[in-house]
Amino acid sequence: MKFNKSIIATSLILMATSTATLAAHSEGHTDSNISYDHASVAYKSLSVDGLSDDFSGFELAVQKKVFETNVFIALEYSNMSMDVNSFDLDVTEKRVGLGYGYTISKDFAIDAEFGMVESESKFPGFKFSEDGYYFGANAHYMIMENVEGYAKAKRFKYSDANSDGFTEFALGAKYIFSEKFDIFAEHVSYDGESGLEFGASYRF
Repeated sequence: MKFNKSIIATSLILMATSTATLAAHSEGHTDSNISYDHASVAYKSLSVDGLSDDFSGFELAVQKKVFETNVFIALEYSNMSMDVNSFDLDVTEKRVGLGYGYTISKDFAIDAEFGMVESESKFPGFKFSEDGYYFGANAHYMIMENVEGYAKAKRFKYSDANSDGFTEFALGAKYIFSEKFDIFAEHVSYDGESGLEFGASYRF
């Protein structure tokens, strides 16, 4: 195994994991049960082919609509690590995005998002960083009064001319147990890799 290539591939894969993107309200459906004004914290894990152990870490995220419109901003910061032969492989990812949501009904909404990403991988004696962008679409549906299901598809591309990028798919659900708080779980897959995320959100 060529160690540098494994670090680079892993850092690119990790950039796809993210917290759930929630849709904005359309002007015709301001009573929507789906909200996107929130801050969240989550535990993340990722399995990578060719590596015996899993990555694990955390993610912090904030989403906020802009001036009561259907436009929203999305900010994320995550850090994951794994022990490799008694050395720590550490990957940090930052994301800044802008999206637009449309509420079809009070229980169903869709949105689209575009943003920039930056990742950094560190290993003793080695450091690699790369910038890129992503775009994607998301759908949200209130399965029950307090249960929201969602699906996401995002395409990621990086500044490296040799990188073809990849597409990430995610399915998740959240349980809304009060007006201000919910918990969520998400499964992510891309290029044969898979990850899990468990977290909690505070609604503004």
